Amino acid sequence: MRALIKVAKLAVIIAPLVIATSAWAADHRDSPQADDDPAADINDVYMFRDPADATKLVFVLSTYPLENPRFATSYQYDPDVVFRIGFDKTGNGTFDGGSVLVQFSPLTAGAGSQQTYTVTLPNGATVSGNVTLPTIQNTEPTPAITTQNGVTAFAGQSDDPFFFDLIGFNRVVAEINAKGVVDPSLFSGVDAFAGFNVLALVIEAPVSCFVGDATKFGISAFSYRKTNGKSASDSDRHYINIAGLNYVQVDRMGNPAVNTAFIPSALKDMFNNTEPKDDEANYESAILATLAKYGTNSSNTALLASIVFPDTLKMDLSQPDGFPNGRRLTDDPLTLELQVTFNQTVGGSFTDGATKNDVPFRTTFPFVAPPHIVTP
Repeated sequence: MRALIKVAKLAVIIAPLVIATSAWAADHRDSPQADDDPAADINDVYMFRDPADATKLVFVLSTYPLENPRFATSYQYDPDVVFRIGFDKTGNGTFDGGSVLVQFSPLTAGAGSQQTYTVTLPNGATVSGNVTLPTIQNTEPTPAITTQNGVTAFAGQSDDPFFFDLIGFNRVVAEINAKGVVDPSLFSGVDAFAGFNVLALVIEAPVSCFVGDATKFGISAFSYRKTNGKSASDSDRHYINIAGLNYVQVDRMGNPAVNTAFIPSALKDMFNNTEPKDDEANYESAILATLAKYGTNSSNTALLASIVFPDTLKMDLSQPDGFPNGRRLTDDPLTLELQVTFNQTVGGSFTDGATKNDVPFRTTFPFVAPPHIVTP
């Protein structure tokens, strides 16, 4: 596999989608462990430069999947869950570049109680603000945006920015399993995530606040739940300590669809419990077996391997933004992944048909679209 990585170019796409027809694409509900803990479930992570100011870097982390707008006030950040975005400057899946850490306050009793967050950057800069409250009204909530110490942040409900025809994909995979034929006519073009909300965390600051003078780096997002300490049953899970408190790793994400697509069911929890530095050693054989099953050719396998190992979302600041060089909200990575997986022409007509979000994104901070609301 290392030989394949050396010949790969970071010019084309990653992460095929093909392991099980029950997959929740991107990273929604990607393992039993994450499915049982939706407040710690990371759906997607995005990284791009502000279109109006290329000196600033934007991160979007969406969590708590498949929120029904009719139950808007049911979805809140859990104060026992912290999120971390780690920076890898060496390309080996270790986070030598430090981390962004995000913590939330407890909710006070009563309807409409205010929750707050604190974001700490690798350079020590912090920003604290109010979480935008969910609404039961028939007008979208005004986003609570806070700027402190050169850092701008937003936390609250938004439309789910991910788009993909999940049903069509499942039909295509079933046809491959049954007949060995890739039939794109089975895609419906219907975005399975349309109309759902998520909790979105958006952070923007000068590039130097995150990575100093580095021009190439990768990131992975992690979630952790507070625990009383390491238990015998959880001895294989990753733990961190924050201000004297123990937290156990629940979920992680770099590139879209890696766990849902590549990793067999029996290994999905293990993948979320481990770190990118161990990805090649732990998951190479499983990923190669998946690609062989679906006939992915050797050059495409190399392209996929160059990004999946380690599973960090990579950025080269000398190149234009756009997946796999970072990931913008408007990017359609899964169509590209399907094309590479099934040996189709990249940029060609092979597509799931769900090629854009169901509602327009904002063009300025916080960039994500407003949450779906229930109207009379």
